[in-house]
Amino acid sequence: MNGKIKLLLEKIKKPKPLFAGLFVTVSVIIIAVTLVSLAFPDFPEIVAYALYAVSAICLTYTVYITVLVVPKIKAWTIRILRKTEFTSNVLDDYGFRTTVFAVVTFIISVGYALMEGVIAITTASLWFGALAFYYFILALIRGFLLNAKRRAKKHIGKEHEYPIIITKIFRATGISLIILTLAFSVEVFHVGINGQTFKYAGLTIFASAAYAFYKIIHSTVNFAKARKFEDLTIGAIRNVNLADALVSILALQTALLNAYSTGDTGIYNLLTGSVFCALIIFVGVIMIIKANKLLTRYKNERR
Repeated sequence: MNGKIKLLLEKIKKPKPLFAGLFVTVSVIIIAVTLVSLAFPDFPEIVAYALYAVSAICLTYTVYITVLVVPKIKAWTIRILRKTEFTSNVLDDYGFRTTVFAVVTFIISVGYALMEGVIAITTASLWFGALAFYYFILALIRGFLLNAKRRAKKHIGKEHEYPIIITKIFRATGISLIILTLAFSVEVFHVGINGQTFKYAGLTIFASAAYAFYKIIHSTVNFAKARKFEDLTIGAIRNVNLADALVSILALQTALLNAYSTGDTGIYNLLTGSVFCALIIFVGVIMIIKANKLLTRYKNERR
């Protein structure tokens, strides 16, 4: 008897894939039934308490299975990805991975800019028009960075030519961010002073929220990592993503304040917008100063 109990405990401790899959499936069903029962006040208490207990056990063991399975799935996924050169480079080369994600972000940004443009046209809103313009130009800057880096690779190996070209690209990105943000700040000031409110149509506010949170997480994770690499194009992409994330937060704030606040919210939008625009301009200035110092050094080294 003790041997059977030990064997059972061992199977529970190290569940086989089939058993784990079936258990998780059944657990999801039981938990769903338990949640549904909450909507019925006349549901028998004895049955309800039994469901709560079983759901708690199922949830606990499901978490345990997940902790066991996730590392195995991760290891299996990595083995699969390493079978091709492209996916292997994505795993191992941070610079390459940043470039690939920049392409994906470029596509997402264009799509989001188009959505904001459609909202601007349908609502005749200068604010949404300004957002669409800002996102679209940022997408073009990303496209410029990716294309410029690809073209600059032709000069690798030539004395100082490649780093000089990359540094000029970095400086141009900083200048672009400053000009773009100065133009956008005019609309931010106009919105704040006039206390205008804006409303996303239908479910588009959820798309705005999803985009904002995606950009916040993406830019935060990569901001610290990019500082470890000397490739200036990675730093430029990082800073563009930061600008994108800050404006996305501002856009989400204007929508949320309009939906859930009463009174004049213009001052809050003005304060947040001013801080974010100032921060982006500051980043652009730092990029220009850094690029000018590097270009001066390269010029002296070539003499």
